[in-house]
Amino acid sequence: MESSCSKRTKSKDDISECFTFECTSGIVRFLYRAVGVRPCGTFTIKAEKACSRVIINVNFEDVDELSEGESITITMSDIERISVRCTTSTSQPTGMCKVSFCFEPKYTCC
Repeated sequence: MESSCSKRTKSKDDISECFTFECTSGIVRFLYRAVGVRPCGTFTIKAEKACSRVIINVNFEDVDELSEGESITITMSDIERISVRCTTSTSQPTGMCKVSFCFEPKYTCC
């Protein structure tokens, strides 16, 4: 349990998930959405399997692209949402996309 400024305790919110879905260009897959407070924190996304590219979007902005087997770790504040899109290519127009996601949000007091 972590302690907060108000002397209440809360459970740790660490997230570690694997998402598998069909490769459909343009379809957004949400990995995290803040409810209320927007935390800061560190997250890692790995493209375990991709039809073409995995586009990472944070707070409504594309921040990076990954090929199959690549990963990225990002630390930032004011995280509202984290999502991905798996793109297709002419050589592989269909298939499955698999993304692993780990996130350790931190809630700080102002």
